Amino acid sequence: DMKKLSRAMQHDKAMSALEAGGYVIMSHAQEYARNKLNKHPTGFLTNNISVKRLGNLVLVGVFGVVYAKIHEFGGIIQARNKPFLAFQIDGRWVFTKSVTMPARPYMRPAVDNHLDSIKQAIIDALRGLLQGAI
Repeated sequence: DMKKLSRAMQHDKAMSALEAGGYVIMSHAQEYARNKLNKHPTGFLTNNISVKRLGNLVLVGVFGVVYAKIHEFGGIIQARNKPFLAFQIDGRWVFTKSVTMPARPYMRPAVDNHLDSIKQAIIDALRGLLQGAI
């Protein structure tokens, strides 16, 4: 009956279907991040890729990692508080005023390359909600 269908599609339950798609994205993003970024893995960025619900939105991303964006999109890192950036490459110290980081996307390919499985996860979750109601 319509009351059962209405209860099945309550906001929280419908949002859980979107979260199902978010977890597919998260899983693939973690895989891409491990493969592209973890040459010296701490796993911090990878472990902070997650799914969060914010009001009527389901967000998938890296939360609390300031360098996540530069890895995804690339860009220029410049010395701000000191005259030079200092880091090691193969045991040798390098001092420079700026570094151009290439883009090493992990979030965008997680969506772009897996749209069918993301949609299917959402459809399956919605189907389960509806079948449970009828």
